[in-house]
Amino acid sequence: MDEEQFWLQIRWTLGYTPEQLARLSERNRNCLRNLYVARDYRMFAEVVKAENCGLRPNIGDKYVFSLSGFLRPEESSIPRVCLWALAPMLSYHLMVHDRVSEGRAVAGELGRVKCADLSVECGGFGEAIFKLYCDKAQGKD
Repeated sequence: MDEEQFWLQIRWTLGYTPEQLARLSERNRNCLRNLYVARDYRMFAEVVKAENCGLRPNIGDKYVFSLSGFLRPEESSIPRVCLWALAPMLSYHLMVHDRVSEGRAVAGELGRVKCADLSVECGGFGEAIFKLYCDKAQGKD
């Protein structure tokens, strides 16, 4: 895709007017270019522990996100969305987004997060722990 087609696609996708596009900072322009380059990568949140969790996930179940921040339900194996599970993942996704905007590599493990529920032992209802990592989407070699 050449440069002109790329910016036309961005205008269509995000609804920018020509004036809004012209006002984007160079950092945001680079971020959009780099997100396009990294479009085949995903952030995965894989269940490594779950106890008394209302989602009833199995170990290995995953939420899958685009690097633009969208949950990809068609690629995820957890059928429902739990805000308590997703909330702690936001800071990691922002870190990935920042890396992408700078053109840095994003593949690899990012860390682990626990859902916002406290677990029965701590006065809550249940818990789930997720391993977060980035990699190419399935079939995107």
